[in-house]
Amino acid sequence: VTATPGAAPQVLMRVTDHGQPFDVINNPLNSLRITVAGPLPEIQDYWQVTAQGGGANGELVAEGELVRYTFAEALAEDFEGSWRFGIEGYLQPPDSERFTTFNPVLDVAVTGTLATRREVVSTDKCNSCHDNLALHGGSRRNTDYCVTCHHPNNINDERATAPEEGTFFEPPTVDFKVM
Repeated sequence: VTATPGAAPQVLMRVTDHGQPFDVINNPLNSLRITVAGPLPEIQDYWQVTAQGGGANGELVAEGELVRYTFAEALAEDFEGSWRFGIEGYLQPPDSERFTTFNPVLDVAVTGTLATRREVVSTDKCNSCHDNLALHGGSRRNTDYCVTCHHPNNINDERATAPEEGTFFEPPTVDFKVM
């Protein structure tokens, strides 16, 4: 990941199928999204971009066996701190099951010294009860990725039904540690 204030971030990735390179340019995924969350160590905000699939923007190009995604927009000039970049994606051929990624994450110092997020819970611990953690259609399987959205500062208001005017409504938390 390359990310600096005033420039469009770039993510260089290797996409594989059972350990072999997978050409997502000529065989597109149904969805390939990148989540940016931070600043670290305690996440306060996040957003997602779509690199491939419905609503895709930015530029996705092959570089040998790697693929580089360049965001459509530059980071603000005053963007600072360390941020987590995570990937989710899936391929779902017609009349077939959905094949998903494990959601790799990378913490990046946009400015200053790298700050990392503490581990809230391990994927292995979740899998001890859930067998194979796979939420939101199966495309989110790594707890280090889950916390990019499921953090104490996300009040979940974007998914809650708007209350009637004049009434008070407190949406349920999506904070990972209490879910």
